[in-house]
Amino acid sequence: MGYQVFAQDVTIANGSSTSGVIPINGLMLVGVATPSNIAGARLGIQVRVNGSDTFRTLRNVGGVVYTTIAGNTVAVFAPDITRLLSDFDAIRLVTMDNSNAAVNQTSDVTIRVFLSPI
Repeated sequence: MGYQVFAQDVTIANGSSTSGVIPINGLMLVGVATPSNIAGARLGIQVRVNGSDTFRTLRNVGGVVYTTIAGNTVAVFAPDITRLLSDFDAIRLVTMDNSNAAVNQTSDVTIRVFLSPI
């Protein structure tokens, strides 16, 4: 039996490090496909509990939750993180350097996000 995966594009605007809002609605974030022009070495996650809440950086006992990225690659998140994210209303992605500092994009970048039902 195969997995059902939904793809959604999200943009990080020129001069910003944070993507637009990605509604989760009980889905798991499986992975992301990055374009060749993405700046940064890591992709972090901000979460929102409900529609009126503010976004907060997702952390675990090891610190900021992230996946390593590069241009023209597909990156996946650990299964425990993907399940955890399904409990939130929405997420945003954040480009970071190796010390988890935000990295602003030098042009608009579109990231393809892969979501799957639990």
